[in-house]
Amino acid sequence: SGFLGDDGATNLAKALQSPKGSKIYELLLMQHGVGSEGAAALAEASDGLRAFNGLDLAGIRSKEVTKVDAAARGFQLLEATVLARELRRPNAITDLNIGFSTAPEVLRILGYNDEL
Repeated sequence: SGFLGDDGATNLAKALQSPKGSKIYELLLMQHGVGSEGAAALAEASDGLRAFNGLDLAGIRSKEVTKVDAAARGFQLLEATVLARELRRPNAITDLNIGFSTAPEVLRILGYNDEL
């Protein structure tokens, strides 16, 4: 099928947390059929990454990044899950553009609900 899926993403997350995986600083994965379980595993394993699918994790962590344009970047499940994890930490983000076309699941991951 050519897709990574949740199992593959979970295995990749384990590899990222290994001594050899700690040498990986940037990951460009896109969706590859990864669901919420695999996305959560990758988010948990993203601590050693400087960038994930174009998201500047190092800049967010160092508080140099103050703006994230998720709408322009076409954020989906993977990116939203990693970003949501970063937003729970101290950061300097003052401008988050999620746009109007963002999937409801992405909004939920970022902490928005139907009551907004």
